[in-house]
Formats: sequence, C-alpha cells, structure tokens
Amino acid sequence: MDKNTNDSLLNRYACLKKLGRVIEWNNSYSPDFNFTSYSSPNFTGLRATLHNFNTNLVIRWTKNLILENNVIYLYNSNLAGANKTTVRWNAAINYNFMKDQRATIKLSAYDILNQNSNIVRLIASQNTLTYNRGNLLPRYFMMTLTYNIKQMPRK
Repeated sequence: MDKNTNDSLLNRYACLKKLGRVIEWNNSYSPDFNFTSYSSPNFTGLRATLHNFNTNLVIRWTKNLILENNVIYLYNSNLAGANKTTVRWNAAINYNFMKDQRATIKLSAYDILNQNSNIVRLIASQNTLTYNRGNLLPRYFMMTLTYNIKQMPRK
C-alpha cells in the first residue's frame, strides 16, 4: 500500500502602531509552507509556498474625516499558468456628521488595481490537486450611510 505524507508549516506575524488618536498602522505577514511526499515512485513530491502580507492604514484627518487604506499582497508558488502574485488595494473615505458624530457617510473603492483573480490551487491528500476558481466582483465602488442609534438612558 502506498503512503503519502502532507506537512504544513503556518505562521502569522503582526505589528500594530498607533500615533495618538490620529494614525493607526496595522501590518501582518503569513508565510505558509506545504510539503507532500509519496512512497510510490509513480508520484512526485509537491511543495507549495503561500505568502500573505496585509497592511492597513487609518488616518483620522479631522474630527469628521477618516481615511482608510488596505493593501493585500498574495503570492502562491503553485499556480501554474496563472499570475502567482496578486495585489489588492481597497480604500475608503468616511465623513462623520450630526450631533455626537452619530451618522457616517462612507465612499469605498474595492480592488482599485483590478487584480483580484480568486484562483486557488490546493494540494490535498490521496494524490489530488484541486483548482478552485470563483466569480468575484471586479473593481467596484460603494457608498454607505450608517446611523448609530444610541441607547436611551433608563429612568
């Protein structure tokens, strides 16, 4: 009977930096390594390396104006015939208004660079490779209005 072995090494590193109440900068990095080996000479061993770097910057420009930026870098060494690197950039601008800043109008832009491909290649057990491809919305913009209903004081 042939035997296969699948080992994974997953890590996540994160760093958050705040400069007063004005700037928040959050970074994270996740390297993932997968190794699959087989006892049968009919199958070759497989290795996959995935890198995920995420940076998020929030700037509270004024009392009413907040800027948000999020950049995600993805690298998948196992994508044959496809772009192994994807960079997604999302951004938003928030404007708070009304008494006690209860309402927020937000304009968001998603996938500004239009690179989101949603292709994933998985190495699974039982000598299989799985490609997943999904349908995603391409670059789009969205405007939202949020109203915060505060709790009424009890008598």
